[in-house]
Amino acid sequence: MNCWKSIHIEKEFGLSYIRGMTLITAVIAFIFSYLILSTYHGSHHVEEAGIVFFLVSIICLPFLHLLGHVLPLILLKKPVKFTLYKKNRFLPICTYYTRTHLTKKVSILAALSPTFLITVPAIILGFYSIDYYVYISLFVSLHIGISFTDFIYISQIAKAPKTAIVEDGIRQFDVLLKDTNDFYDKRYS
Repeated sequence: MNCWKSIHIEKEFGLSYIRGMTLITAVIAFIFSYLILSTYHGSHHVEEAGIVFFLVSIICLPFLHLLGHVLPLILLKKPVKFTLYKKNRFLPICTYYTRTHLTKKVSILAALSPTFLITVPAIILGFYSIDYYVYISLFVSLHIGISFTDFIYISQIAKAPKTAIVEDGIRQFDVLLKDTNDFYDKRYS
């Protein structure tokens, strides 16, 4: 196997850029989702009791997002290992990595799954929930902001060749290609 590219998103793009773009993405997502849902529902009184559910959902959001990444890998019977790390942060961060190589399609599926499992159902719920659409709009926008790094990950993997294999690490990933010289050496020796 040859390493096509090693990518450490925080080092390549910078932590300030990622945080800034996450914030900008979340604000833009809130503006659009709130405009769409408020236009759909019209002027309606927002239920203040929803703040408790909103705060609980925001506390659970990082865990739900992580679970959204891991669920397709578990369903595809790929071994997953969880780890906690703390680096210049108040709270430790839980993350995962796979113990095996993933194909390009599986790694893109794992990166997109929180969007399909959390964001899309929350948007649909926002259309059906008249009293809580503001909180749902906030929840959706925060999740889209959290998913910003996933979209960077997808854009980096999408540039790789079709036969690429992705090896996840704790804070980086490597895109590997099968060595074509092995095929020619075995065939012509």
